[in-house]
Amino acid sequence: MLFVAPPPPAPAAMWPPARDVPTGPGSPVLVLTGPIARDDIPGLCKRAHGLLERCDADPVVCDVGELAHPDAATIDALARLQLTARRLGRRVVLRSACGELEALVLLMGLRDVLPCRGTDPGQASSRAGSPNSGNR
Repeated sequence: MLFVAPPPPAPAAMWPPARDVPTGPGSPVLVLTGPIARDDIPGLCKRAHGLLERCDADPVVCDVGELAHPDAATIDALARLQLTARRLGRRVVLRSACGELEALVLLMGLRDVLPCRGTDPGQASSRAGSPNSGNR
């Protein structure tokens, strides 16, 4: 699910909810918790689109540290979230990705599309390794 605060009232059928978690002037953080079901993806992208239209941050940080049991649907949601951001001239970087999520991103060949960062958005995560780092 996507959080964008203060949480706007969401209809019961609207899943995932969203709230904006500001980290500085004009710097929202998208916070995803889950698991994320495929049926959640259109609502997730719609909510993210609304947030991205209201801010000028680039890249936009997406905190995925609370995603439970990442799977192919999670990767699909993150890839579509990135597509939504790119259509608006922005990029999304993932923060606090667990090793399992980083491995799935790498396995699906989306490492360049879904860059993972450590807890500090300015520091690249080395958990999944890189071709030049020797951390595979």
